[in-house]
Amino acid sequence: MTGAGPYLVVCLGSRSERAMRYVAQLLDAGVGVRLVLPDDAAVTAFWRDGTAQADRGLDVHALQHSDMDPLLARLVPGWLRRAILAVLRPWHLARHWRALAERVDVASAGRFVAADVTATTLVRRLARRYPHVVATAALELPAVIPGRAP
Repeated sequence: MTGAGPYLVVCLGSRSERAMRYVAQLLDAGVGVRLVLPDDAAVTAFWRDGTAQADRGLDVHALQHSDMDPLLARLVPGWLRRAILAVLRPWHLARHWRALAERVDVASAGRFVAADVTATTLVRRLARRYPHVVATAALELPAVIPGRAP
């Protein structure tokens, strides 16, 4: 059952144009959106783009507040660090969902949306924890949005 609350859109990879168009469509339809990005740098870049409008019902949150331990960043060569992050980052970010649930009212979300492949693990964990919320990876507006006139 889909609630009438805001949609929680999780985008942990690079912000794709398709995902950002989906967020804009939701906002145009009058649906509140809580957008979750991987870290503070991604949130800063999102607001710097200038396409976001906070007054339209958009909340943007960082899943974690530091991308990588600075000591690890100095010790591991760049090519190896990128390879490690490509494999372990989705799992590592998905482990931060409890902190996300404390900062963002996850239980009142109308729908969980995995906007990219790296977000599916986190959305799956959220869906197991909150079975009353519909979880999807489809970036399409539902035919009927609860609480909205057709």
